[in-house]
Amino acid sequence: MKGYQQCVYECVFVSSVWLPFHAAASSGDKHVSSSYESWFSDFVKGSSESSSAHGAAGTHRTLQVLLMVLSSLVPCDTLGVLQAQQRVLGNLSGQGSEQLRDYLMLVKARVSELKEV
Repeated sequence: MKGYQQCVYECVFVSSVWLPFHAAASSGDKHVSSSYESWFSDFVKGSSESSSAHGAAGTHRTLQVLLMVLSSLVPCDTLGVLQAQQRVLGNLSGQGSEQLRDYLMLVKARVSELKEV
């Protein structure tokens, strides 16, 4: 039951804390966008550390949940948000997560599309 409760907590955290901030950053406001990158970096750093870490998310599994959500939002994200996520998550690519590599490839392709427009 403990694992289930942790999973529920992580999903609630991602949806209640990260999604509203992401929506504000996607609005195009440059001030919010720059603070989004800083906040997102702190969030991801906490997510990628061990479960005993004191980061915002705290577990690797939370990062996996976040990547799943991020992947579904790629088609509607702005160029600035995608580039911020690409910079932050690119620093984690050495961790060997297949889901992370797939997400970064998806973002790279979408960024190229948006730059062409």
